Amino acid sequence: MKCKSMRFVCAIMTAILVFVSGIAVTAYTAEYDTSEIGQNIIEYKMNSEGYSDKQAFIDGWLTENAGTGSAEWYALCLAREGSWDFSSYEAAIESCITEEGLRATDYQRMAIAYNAVGGADIDIGAVIDSTYNELGIMSEIYGLILLNSGDFSCSADESEIVEALLARQNEQGGWALSGSVSDPDVTSMAIQALSAYRSNPTVQSSIDTALKLLSSMQQSDGGFKSYGTSNSESCAQVIIALCQLGIDPQGDTDFIKNGNSILDALMTYQCESGGFSHISGGGENGIATYQAYEAMTAVTYSGFYLLNEKTIELNESEVSDENDISEANQNQTASSASGGGGTSSSSSGSGSGSGSNEKSSNNSNTSSVTESENSTHTAESENQTENVDNSSSAGTESKITSVTEAASATESASSEAVTSASSAALSSAGSTESTGEESVTESTTAAAVVLSSGNADSGGTGSAIGWKIIAYAVIFGLFAALQIYLLARKQFSWKRLASAGAVCLAAGAAVFFIKIQSPEDYYGGELGDIQSDSLTVTISVSCETIKDEIDGEYMIIPETEVVLLEDDTAFDVLERVLAYYEIPFDYSGNTRTDYYVRGINNIYEMDYGEMSGWMYRVNGEFPNVGCGAYTLTDGDDIEFLYTQNIGRDIGMEEYSE
Repeated sequence: MKCKSMRFVCAIMTAILVFVSGIAVTAYTAEYDTSEIGQNIIEYKMNSEGYSDKQAFIDGWLTENAGTGSAEWYALCLAREGSWDFSSYEAAIESCITEEGLRATDYQRMAIAYNAVGGADIDIGAVIDSTYNELGIMSEIYGLILLNSGDFSCSADESEIVEALLARQNEQGGWALSGSVSDPDVTSMAIQALSAYRSNPTVQSSIDTALKLLSSMQQSDGGFKSYGTSNSESCAQVIIALCQLGIDPQGDTDFIKNGNSILDALMTYQCESGGFSHISGGGENGIATYQAYEAMTAVTYSGFYLLNEKTIELNESEVSDENDISEANQNQTASSASGGGGTSSSSSGSGSGSGSNEKSSNNSNTSSVTESENSTHTAESENQTENVDNSSSAGTESKITSVTEAASATESASSEAVTSASSAALSSAGSTESTGEESVTESTTAAAVVLSSGNADSGGTGSAIGWKIIAYAVIFGLFAALQIYLLARKQFSWKRLASAGAVCLAAGAAVFFIKIQSPEDYYGGELGDIQSDSLTVTISVSCETIKDEIDGEYMIIPETEVVLLEDDTAFDVLERVLAYYEIPFDYSGNTRTDYYVRGINNIYEMDYGEMSGWMYRVNGEFPNVGCGAYTLTDGDDIEFLYTQNIGRDIGMEEYSE
């Protein structure tokens, strides 16, 4: 009896230990040696450029690429880790910064790096004065970072710059390049700039509000989405912001979700080579790699930027009332921005399935989309859509007047991929498809298959009804035949019955969530007859940026007027028009918040450079939400455009980080 009692006690103790260990797994995240990871990143970069030591890399690649963007971020990281001879790089920056016609953020970025590596011959104060208010929110952010990187003589009133940046904080509690939907990257960069002014209660309150929003936007895997896509750059920017505030991104419980920290999420993007991808499962991406290096540097040295903390007085009346955000509104909008519990971005494609039909006013007043070498993210918003100007974009083409015209424009295209039904969102330049977001495409001569997240028609239409009925019948027949066989062999058991039933239910569920269409079923459809009282929008699809590199007409869909249906989003109209004109269309993703446009008319992301991909704009503006979340209104003008350089070649101002 004693032996049995002891066994029972041991069993109970073992169960308790297993349970407790399970709790520990979910409560604490892995610790990373960020210094070692950072070294691996810079070694990967040096090796890829043909260098074996850092000084040679600085004198060679870094100097040769001074002023281009990525070189400055590598210089900042190297400056934080040790003393190197940057004299050749400094001389190159001194030459580059005198060039005319650059963006304000270009000058600011070069000045920040130049100062960090010890340069002393550039008038940093003059750079600040000439740039801080030239390019909207991003020139304010980098202007403040530059201003606090040293003791410079300038006429700029830093209180006014801080007030202007605080006034841009939206109702959600974050910041965006434009519009009212907070972006984790821009919010994090605003926090980085404001970190030097935390002694001011208004600034501290603003930062606290933004941190709550970022925490609510964090996904269950510890990562973040920007512009509709989970991506590494968003993770990196949040990490840098936290470190700039002295917050441990690996240990702060507000930034651990389901046992996963931001570092856990960021490390899932590391490739075997040592570089980082933009989205999970993608190939090495230059921007993602150096931003990961920045993040590792920030954690290793408890901050990325060396900023002087300042005490300033603010004119409270100049700070927007938008900063007075109720907790309830914060929670509501944070849920919206986070992708329904769990968006951007970014980098690509997404949008909410419940985007509001109402456009909110643009509070940011930003004239540019600055330089985030984050990648071409597409935007996300659940419950809100971006405000855009109602002006029509210039340079649109004449409307298609016949199906024949459209067909002739696509005759030369191969029939490699056709997506089926559902919607689309923008692709991120310089990225590849996300893990778990399988693109489902078929040849134009084969059946088109759509995977849906539960919204697929269970029966389908036409031939789809037939195949599903047959599939269900086959599953049931196999189940019944198996039971008869087992009964005949006297091997029947309830356990085997349950197992077979579970397998059949899973097969039935798979059938339910798969929709098969023939090309005849998918293609065609109607754009609607336009009546005098019809609500309409116009749409065009163009790859003008590569017109010299492709055979055939670059205007895939010239400006075409279509009837606007209730709750139509930008992707709804895109899909309908492409299907009508039988133009191949490829996307990945299982839900509206994950849709990612990979290719249109067999022109794919990264086909024409690391930064190439599809973007869209409405009424001349690039929305801060994905096309799946952008609910259209009468008269909207939608353009899907191919970019070779993350939007810079199609009118989108860059923002760097």
